[in-house]
Amino acid sequence: MEASGQNERYDSFDEYSSNKDIYERIRSEIGGDDYDSFPSGVLQEKEVNIDFIKKDCLKLRRYLINFNTKENCIKKNCCQYINYFLNNTIRDQYSSDSSIFSIYKTYMNHDSNSNIKSLCGSEINYMELNKYEKTKNLYITYDLYKIFISDNYGTLCSQANSCSKAYNNVKTLYPELNDTKFCKALVDFKKFTPLGHWLRPQTQRFNGISEQFDGEQYDIQQHNSEFEEQNTEYDGYNITYSSL
Repeated sequence: MEASGQNERYDSFDEYSSNKDIYERIRSEIGGDDYDSFPSGVLQEKEVNIDFIKKDCLKLRRYLINFNTKENCIKKNCCQYINYFLNNTIRDQYSSDSSIFSIYKTYMNHDSNSNIKSLCGSEINYMELNKYEKTKNLYITYDLYKIFISDNYGTLCSQANSCSKAYNNVKTLYPELNDTKFCKALVDFKKFTPLGHWLRPQTQRFNGISEQFDGEQYDIQQHNSEFEEQNTEYDGYNITYSSL
């Protein structure tokens, strides 16, 4: 894990949902005045994708302005979401060109951005692959649960099945307990969502985890036979993060 990320934590579902909603809203607020005021020199020697990178920077600024103060940003865990989103964008849109993060950081620390540069300056960094994939899989589960509670697609059984499969997939991929913050995010997700009422739980105990999280056990849920018979529209976890 990056040294600057020692105090970071994963978004809870509620934090992720709120931060994502804010980001989705501000994407449409970028206008001509924003581009006209973009500071010179920030793009350094970049010659490709400069318009897209510039737009990333402008969206980063708009997003952070919503939180106003460092205290509010910390409370909402705003930096973690946007750092993950930027990492996702760089991997999907810019062929994992980690040098683009120096542009993001230069932009955030520019004198014209005095209202945001104290918010997330040390927390905007390129994530190593394992940390990125772990975060991505957790947030795919959140996205599927967000679809489930919105009731916008398919049947409830199909949505719950997709969400439970994603949740179980995360636990299968990352059974180790060395990342206690990741374990806590999973425990909290199960504890504070109604998935337990939909699924038949099977508990697998991990040494030490119950003491760390108020006795809550790190358990793996199996699919109810009712769900296994459904067509699962979201089996591929086709969640995308548009940079447009």
